[in-house]
Amino acid sequence: MNQERNFFLENGDDNKANGYYERSLNTGSFKLNINVPRDRKGRFRPQILPDPYKRVNEDYINLLMSLVSIRKASVYVVL
Repeated sequence: MNQERNFFLENGDDNKANGYYERSLNTGSFKLNINVPRDRKGRFRPQILPDPYKRVNEDYINLLMSLVSIRKASVYVVL
């Protein structure tokens, strides 16, 4: 991960390395604690880490959009 961060910093602007932060990575069968390198601007993300957690998934958004559409349609019918 250090080499990946160095490559990231060499090909960017005036950003610099800024230590590490601890992350727990669940692999399914065990939990792995790792020190992840970071940069000052907070733009670096190693490829080994999974995508950030999303609070709302796509199915929930689709459900809300369909409910809004149904509500709008019922308003038009009542008028």
